[in-house]
Amino acid sequence: MVLVGGTCAGNPISPCDYAPAESSFVRLSAEGSLQWYDDAYADDRGSSLSGSTLADFQHLYASGSFGYRLEANTELSLWPEELLIEGSFSGDFKRYLRDDLFTVGAVEIFGDIDSGLEANVTGGLGVGRFRDVTPLAKAIKIQNAFLDAGILLAPLEEAVLLQVAQTLGEVGTTQDEKIAQVEQSLLETGLVKDDEIGARGLLRLEEIVTSIEDARLCGLDLQVRVGVSASAWPFEGLVDTLVLGWNWAAVPTPVWQWVAGATLKARPTRWDQYIAEFKFSTSRRLRETWRVRADYQLAYDHLWSAANADPTVDHRLRASLLADIAASLSVSLTGEIGYETGDEEPTAMLTIHLAYDIL
Repeated sequence: MVLVGGTCAGNPISPCDYAPAESSFVRLSAEGSLQWYDDAYADDRGSSLSGSTLADFQHLYASGSFGYRLEANTELSLWPEELLIEGSFSGDFKRYLRDDLFTVGAVEIFGDIDSGLEANVTGGLGVGRFRDVTPLAKAIKIQNAFLDAGILLAPLEEAVLLQVAQTLGEVGTTQDEKIAQVEQSLLETGLVKDDEIGARGLLRLEEIVTSIEDARLCGLDLQVRVGVSASAWPFEGLVDTLVLGWNWAAVPTPVWQWVAGATLKARPTRWDQYIAEFKFSTSRRLRETWRVRADYQLAYDHLWSAANADPTVDHRLRASLLADIAASLSVSLTGEIGYETGDEEPTAMLTIHLAYDIL
Protein backbone atom coordinates (compact mmCIF):
# COMPACT_ATOMS: atom_id res chain seq x y z
CA MET A 1 0.00 0.00 0.00
CA VAL A 2 1.58 3.29 -1.08
CA LEU A 3 0.88 6.96 -0.79
CA VAL A 4 -1.55 9.61 -1.88
CA GLY A 5 -0.25 11.96 -4.56
CA GLY A 6 -0.32 15.71 -4.41
CA THR A 7 -0.72 18.23 -1.63
CA CYS A 8 -4.00 19.22 -0.10
CA ALA A 9 -3.91 22.85 -1.34
CA GLY A 10 -5.84 24.43 1.49
CA ASN A 11 -8.49 21.74 2.05
CA PRO A 12 -9.00 20.75 5.71
CA ILE A 13 -10.41 17.39 4.61
CA SER A 14 -8.36 14.28 5.38
CA PRO A 15 -8.35 11.22 3.09
CA CYS A 16 -9.56 9.17 6.06
CA ASP A 17 -12.74 11.31 6.18
CA TYR A 18 -13.94 9.42 3.10
CA ALA A 19 -16.40 6.64 4.02
CA PRO A 20 -17.86 5.06 0.84
CA ALA A 21 -20.90 2.80 1.02
CA GLU A 22 -19.13 0.38 -1.34
CA SER A 23 -15.60 0.12 -2.68
CA SER A 24 -13.62 -2.24 -4.89
CA PHE A 25 -9.91 -2.30 -5.70
CA VAL A 26 -8.16 -4.68 -8.15
CA ARG A 27 -4.50 -4.74 -9.12
CA LEU A 28 -2.35 -7.21 -11.08
CA SER A 29 1.31 -6.47 -11.68
CA ALA A 30 4.40 -8.21 -13.05
CA GLU A 31 7.89 -7.45 -11.82
CA GLY A 32 11.47 -8.32 -12.67
CA SER A 33 14.48 -7.70 -10.47
CA LEU A 34 18.25 -8.00 -10.22
CA GLN A 35 19.53 -8.68 -6.71
CA TRP A 36 22.86 -8.58 -4.88
CA TYR A 37 23.01 -10.48 -1.56
CA ASP A 38 25.63 -10.36 1.20
CA ASP A 39 25.16 -13.46 3.40
CA ALA A 40 25.31 -13.98 7.16
CA TYR A 41 28.82 -15.50 7.10
CA ALA A 42 31.94 -13.49 7.75
CA ASP A 43 33.79 -15.16 4.83
CA ASP A 44 30.96 -14.27 2.38
CA ARG A 45 30.76 -17.86 1.07
CA GLY A 46 27.02 -17.49 0.39
CA SER A 47 27.05 -14.03 -1.19
CA SER A 48 25.57 -13.92 -4.69
CA LEU A 49 24.06 -12.07 -7.61
CA SER A 50 20.62 -13.29 -8.73
CA GLY A 51 17.59 -12.41 -10.83
CA SER A 52 13.87 -12.99 -10.28
CA THR A 53 10.41 -12.46 -11.73
CA LEU A 54 7.28 -11.87 -9.68
CA ALA A 55 3.55 -11.73 -10.37
CA ASP A 56 1.34 -10.08 -7.76
CA PHE A 57 -2.47 -9.90 -7.49
CA GLN A 58 -4.66 -7.95 -5.02
CA HIS A 59 -8.43 -7.59 -4.81
CA LEU A 60 -10.21 -5.72 -2.02
CA TYR A 61 -13.97 -5.27 -1.67
CA ALA A 62 -15.97 -3.63 1.11
CA SER A 63 -19.63 -2.76 1.69
CA GLY A 64 -21.84 -2.08 4.67
CA SER A 65 -22.70 -5.74 5.24
CA PHE A 66 -19.63 -7.68 4.09
CA GLY A 67 -16.15 -7.46 2.64
CA TYR A 68 -13.36 -9.67 1.36
CA ARG A 69 -9.65 -9.59 0.56
CA LEU A 70 -7.74 -11.76 -1.93
CA GLU A 71 -3.97 -11.59 -2.36
CA ALA A 72 -1.65 -13.89 -4.29
CA ASN A 73 1.89 -13.80 -5.59
CA THR A 74 4.39 -16.15 -7.15
CA GLU A 75 8.13 -15.64 -7.58
CA LEU A 76 10.78 -17.42 -9.63
CA SER A 77 14.39 -16.67 -8.62
CA LEU A 78 17.56 -17.78 -10.39
CA TRP A 79 20.59 -18.02 -8.12
CA PRO A 80 24.09 -19.08 -9.22
CA GLU A 81 23.55 -22.73 -8.21
CA GLU A 82 19.77 -23.17 -7.85
CA LEU A 83 16.31 -22.27 -9.09
CA LEU A 84 13.79 -21.20 -6.43
CA ILE A 85 10.03 -21.12 -6.96
CA GLU A 86 7.75 -19.89 -4.20
CA GLY A 87 4.20 -18.62 -3.92
CA SER A 88 1.52 -17.61 -1.47
CA PHE A 89 -2.21 -17.02 -1.33
CA SER A 90 -4.24 -15.42 1.44
CA GLY A 91 -7.83 -14.35 1.64
CA ASP A 92 -10.52 -13.55 4.15
CA PHE A 93 -14.25 -12.92 4.13
CA LYS A 94 -15.99 -10.69 6.69
CA ARG A 95 -19.71 -10.60 7.43
CA TYR A 96 -20.72 -7.64 9.59
CA LEU A 97 -23.25 -8.49 12.29
CA ARG A 98 -23.81 -4.91 13.48
CA ASP A 99 -21.79 -1.70 13.33
CA ASP A 100 -18.13 -2.82 13.23
CA LEU A 101 -18.57 -6.31 14.74
CA PHE A 102 -17.93 -9.08 12.21
CA THR A 103 -17.41 -12.79 11.72
CA VAL A 104 -14.40 -13.74 9.63
CA GLY A 105 -13.05 -16.74 7.78
CA ALA A 106 -9.49 -16.84 6.47
CA VAL A 107 -7.29 -19.07 4.31
CA GLU A 108 -3.50 -18.83 4.02
CA ILE A 109 -1.29 -20.99 1.78
CA PHE A 110 2.49 -20.73 1.53
CA GLY A 111 4.91 -22.90 -0.40
CA ASP A 112 8.26 -23.27 -2.14
CA ILE A 113 10.14 -26.10 -3.79
CA ASP A 114 12.52 -26.48 -0.81
CA SER A 115 10.28 -26.53 2.29
CA GLY A 116 6.98 -27.73 0.76
CA LEU A 117 3.46 -26.40 1.27
CA GLU A 118 1.73 -25.12 4.42
CA ALA A 119 -1.94 -24.17 4.71
CA ASN A 120 -4.02 -22.54 7.48
CA VAL A 121 -7.82 -22.38 7.63
CA THR A 122 -9.31 -20.35 10.48
CA GLY A 123 -12.51 -18.56 11.47
CA GLY A 124 -13.66 -16.33 14.30
CA LEU A 125 -14.79 -12.88 15.39
CA GLY A 126 -13.43 -9.38 15.05
CA VAL A 127 -14.20 -5.71 15.42
CA GLY A 128 -13.27 -2.75 13.24
CA ARG A 129 -13.35 -1.66 9.59
CA PHE A 130 -11.03 -0.64 6.79
CA ARG A 131 -11.91 1.85 4.06
CA ASP A 132 -10.30 2.21 0.65
CA VAL A 133 -9.70 5.96 0.37
CA THR A 134 -7.96 5.80 -3.04
CA PRO A 135 -10.88 7.67 -4.76
CA LEU A 136 -10.52 10.69 -2.44
CA ALA A 137 -6.75 10.62 -2.98
CA LYS A 138 -7.36 10.85 -6.74
CA ALA A 139 -9.93 13.62 -6.22
CA ILE A 140 -7.33 15.68 -4.32
CA LYS A 141 -4.78 14.92 -7.03
CA ILE A 142 -7.16 16.19 -9.74
CA GLN A 143 -7.81 19.39 -7.77
CA ASN A 144 -4.10 20.10 -7.28
CA ALA A 145 -3.20 19.33 -10.89
CA PHE A 146 -5.89 21.74 -12.10
CA LEU A 147 -4.80 24.42 -9.63
CA ASP A 148 -1.19 24.11 -10.86
CA ALA A 149 -2.36 24.33 -14.48
CA GLY A 150 -4.54 27.39 -13.77
CA ILE A 151 -7.73 25.55 -14.75
CA LEU A 152 -9.22 25.93 -11.24
CA LEU A 153 -9.34 29.42 -9.75
CA ALA A 154 -9.54 28.20 -6.14
CA PRO A 155 -9.50 24.95 -4.13
CA LEU A 156 -12.70 22.91 -4.17
CA GLU A 157 -15.06 22.82 -1.21
CA GLU A 158 -15.08 19.71 0.93
CA ALA A 159 -18.50 18.62 -0.33
CA VAL A 160 -17.33 18.82 -3.95
CA LEU A 161 -14.19 16.79 -3.26
CA LEU A 162 -16.31 14.10 -1.58
CA GLN A 163 -18.72 14.13 -4.53
CA VAL A 164 -15.83 13.65 -6.98
CA ALA A 165 -14.42 10.85 -4.80
CA GLN A 166 -17.83 9.16 -4.70
CA THR A 167 -17.94 9.27 -8.52
CA LEU A 168 -14.42 7.83 -8.86
CA GLY A 169 -15.15 5.05 -6.37
CA GLU A 170 -18.50 3.99 -7.79
CA VAL A 171 -18.52 0.25 -8.55
CA GLY A 172 -19.78 -0.76 -12.01
CA THR A 173 -19.27 2.63 -13.73
CA THR A 174 -16.96 2.81 -16.76
CA GLN A 175 -13.91 5.06 -16.80
CA ASP A 176 -15.42 7.24 -19.54
CA GLU A 177 -18.58 7.75 -17.47
CA LYS A 178 -16.50 8.72 -14.44
CA ILE A 179 -14.48 11.25 -16.45
CA ALA A 180 -17.66 12.86 -17.83
CA GLN A 181 -19.29 13.04 -14.38
CA VAL A 182 -16.17 14.53 -12.76
CA GLU A 183 -15.92 17.14 -15.54
CA GLN A 184 -19.56 18.10 -14.99
CA SER A 185 -19.10 18.33 -11.20
CA LEU A 186 -16.13 20.67 -11.64
CA LEU A 187 -17.94 22.90 -14.14
CA GLU A 188 -20.92 23.22 -11.76
CA THR A 189 -18.69 24.75 -9.06
CA GLY A 190 -18.12 27.94 -11.09
CA LEU A 191 -14.40 27.71 -10.26
CA VAL A 192 -13.26 26.51 -13.70
CA LYS A 193 -11.51 29.29 -15.63
CA ASP A 194 -13.59 30.43 -18.63
CA ASP A 195 -16.04 27.60 -17.81
CA GLU A 196 -13.99 25.21 -19.93
CA ILE A 197 -11.54 22.51 -18.85
CA GLY A 198 -10.00 22.32 -22.32
CA ALA A 199 -8.16 19.56 -24.15
CA ARG A 200 -5.11 19.67 -21.89
CA GLY A 201 -7.28 19.48 -18.79
CA LEU A 202 -9.27 16.53 -20.14
CA LEU A 203 -6.08 14.64 -20.94
CA ARG A 204 -4.76 15.24 -17.42
CA LEU A 205 -8.15 14.24 -15.94
CA GLU A 206 -8.17 11.00 -17.95
CA GLU A 207 -4.58 10.25 -16.90
CA ILE A 208 -5.39 10.55 -13.19
CA VAL A 209 -8.74 8.70 -13.33
CA THR A 210 -7.32 5.73 -15.26
CA SER A 211 -3.99 5.55 -13.40
CA ILE A 212 -3.25 2.25 -11.65
CA GLU A 213 -2.09 2.85 -8.09
CA ASP A 214 -1.71 0.92 -4.85
CA ALA A 215 -4.70 0.84 -2.50
CA ARG A 216 -4.64 3.44 0.29
CA LEU A 217 -6.46 2.26 3.40
CA CYS A 218 -7.67 3.81 6.63
CA GLY A 219 -8.95 1.78 9.54
CA LEU A 220 -8.32 -0.56 12.44
CA ASP A 221 -9.42 -4.08 13.28
CA LEU A 222 -8.85 -6.79 15.91
CA GLN A 223 -9.44 -10.48 15.19
CA VAL A 224 -9.54 -13.76 17.10
CA ARG A 225 -9.61 -16.88 14.92
CA VAL A 226 -9.32 -20.63 15.52
CA GLY A 227 -8.88 -23.44 13.03
CA VAL A 228 -6.33 -25.88 11.69
CA SER A 229 -3.01 -25.80 9.91
CA ALA A 230 -1.23 -28.49 7.96
CA SER A 231 1.97 -29.15 6.13
CA ALA A 232 0.38 -30.35 2.93
CA TRP A 233 3.56 -31.34 1.14
CA PRO A 234 4.66 -33.56 2.69
CA PHE A 235 1.41 -34.12 4.62
CA GLU A 236 2.00 -34.35 8.37
CA GLY A 237 -1.58 -34.19 9.65
CA LEU A 238 -3.80 -31.38 10.93
CA VAL A 239 -2.78 -29.21 13.86
CA ASP A 240 -5.10 -26.89 15.81
CA THR A 241 -4.28 -23.19 15.40
CA LEU A 242 -5.18 -19.99 17.26
CA VAL A 243 -4.61 -16.64 15.56
CA LEU A 244 -4.75 -13.21 17.26
CA GLY A 245 -4.45 -10.30 14.85
CA TRP A 246 -4.26 -6.49 14.97
CA ASN A 247 -4.17 -4.34 11.82
CA TRP A 248 -4.05 -0.55 11.42
CA ALA A 249 -3.68 1.87 8.52
CA ALA A 250 -3.83 5.66 8.22
CA VAL A 251 -3.22 8.44 5.70
CA PRO A 252 -2.26 11.33 8.02
CA THR A 253 -1.61 13.72 5.12
CA PRO A 254 -2.44 13.43 1.40
CA VAL A 255 1.14 12.36 0.61
CA TRP A 256 1.76 9.94 3.48
CA GLN A 257 0.60 6.34 4.23
CA TRP A 258 1.19 4.38 7.45
CA VAL A 259 0.45 0.67 7.86
CA ALA A 260 1.07 -1.59 10.87
CA GLY A 261 0.05 -5.05 12.00
CA ALA A 262 0.79 -7.69 14.63
CA THR A 263 -0.06 -11.40 14.60
CA LEU A 264 0.29 -14.21 17.13
CA LYS A 265 -0.15 -17.80 15.92
CA ALA A 266 -0.20 -20.57 18.50
CA ARG A 267 -1.23 -24.22 18.86
CA PRO A 268 -3.56 -24.57 21.89
CA THR A 269 -2.58 -28.21 22.42
CA ARG A 270 1.12 -27.34 22.13
CA TRP A 271 1.52 -23.96 23.81
CA ASP A 272 5.32 -24.05 23.44
CA GLN A 273 4.88 -23.74 19.65
CA TYR A 274 4.00 -20.21 18.52
CA ILE A 275 5.17 -17.38 16.30
CA ALA A 276 4.70 -13.64 16.91
CA GLU A 277 5.18 -11.05 14.15
CA PHE A 278 5.09 -7.26 13.99
CA LYS A 279 5.21 -5.19 10.78
CA PHE A 280 5.33 -1.46 10.15
CA SER A 281 5.47 0.37 6.83
CA THR A 282 5.50 4.04 5.90
CA SER A 283 5.54 5.55 2.42
CA ARG A 284 5.58 9.10 1.16
CA ARG A 285 5.43 10.86 -2.20
CA LEU A 286 8.28 13.31 -2.65
CA ARG A 287 7.30 14.66 -6.06
CA GLU A 288 4.79 13.71 -8.75
CA THR A 289 6.78 10.68 -9.90
CA TRP A 290 9.04 9.96 -6.91
CA ARG A 291 8.20 7.96 -3.78
CA VAL A 292 10.06 6.58 -0.76
CA ARG A 293 9.09 3.66 1.43
CA ALA A 294 10.45 2.06 4.60
CA ASP A 295 9.45 -1.27 6.16
CA TYR A 296 10.39 -3.00 9.41
CA GLN A 297 9.50 -6.59 10.33
CA LEU A 298 10.16 -8.45 13.57
CA ALA A 299 9.39 -12.17 13.97
CA TYR A 300 9.85 -14.37 17.05
CA ASP A 301 9.55 -18.06 16.16
CA HIS A 302 9.25 -20.32 19.22
CA LEU A 303 9.42 -23.82 17.70
CA TRP A 304 6.58 -23.03 15.25
CA SER A 305 8.59 -23.78 12.10
CA ALA A 306 9.85 -27.32 11.76
CA ALA A 307 13.17 -25.99 10.48
CA ASN A 308 13.84 -24.12 13.76
CA ALA A 309 14.87 -26.46 16.56
CA ASP A 310 15.48 -23.45 18.84
CA PRO A 311 13.61 -20.15 19.30
CA THR A 312 14.73 -17.54 16.78
CA VAL A 313 14.38 -13.77 16.42
CA ASP A 314 14.47 -12.25 12.93
CA HIS A 315 14.77 -8.51 12.13
CA ARG A 316 14.25 -7.07 8.63
CA LEU A 317 14.61 -3.40 7.67
CA ARG A 318 13.97 -2.25 4.08
CA ALA A 319 14.14 1.12 2.36
CA SER A 320 13.04 1.82 -1.22
CA LEU A 321 13.21 4.69 -3.67
CA LEU A 322 10.59 4.35 -6.44
CA ALA A 323 10.16 6.30 -9.66
CA ASP A 324 7.20 6.18 -12.06
CA ILE A 325 8.66 6.24 -15.57
CA ALA A 326 5.36 5.71 -17.45
CA ALA A 327 1.64 5.38 -16.71
CA SER A 328 1.92 1.70 -15.67
CA LEU A 329 5.69 1.27 -15.42
CA SER A 330 7.90 1.97 -12.41
CA VAL A 331 11.45 1.28 -11.29
CA SER A 332 12.71 1.04 -7.72
CA LEU A 333 15.93 0.54 -5.80
CA THR A 334 15.50 -1.40 -2.53
CA GLY A 335 18.03 -1.99 0.20
CA GLU A 336 17.50 -4.53 3.01
CA ILE A 337 19.40 -5.30 6.20
CA GLY A 338 18.50 -8.41 8.19
CA TYR A 339 19.66 -10.25 11.28
CA GLU A 340 18.51 -13.61 12.61
CA THR A 341 19.52 -15.53 15.71
CA GLY A 342 22.71 -17.44 14.93
CA ASP A 343 23.96 -15.19 12.13
CA GLU A 344 27.63 -14.28 12.29
CA GLU A 345 26.86 -10.86 10.86
CA PRO A 346 23.84 -8.99 9.45
CA THR A 347 22.79 -9.85 5.90
CA ALA A 348 22.53 -7.13 3.26
CA MET A 349 20.61 -7.10 0.01
CA LEU A 350 20.34 -4.58 -2.82
CA THR A 351 17.61 -5.06 -5.44
CA ILE A 352 16.62 -3.19 -8.61
CA HIS A 353 12.95 -3.76 -9.51
CA LEU A 354 11.14 -2.99 -12.75
CA ALA A 355 7.34 -3.34 -12.33
CA TYR A 356 4.49 -3.19 -14.84
CA ASP A 357 0.85 -2.83 -13.78
CA ILE A 358 -1.44 -5.02 -15.88
CA LEU A 359 -4.72 -4.17 -14.10
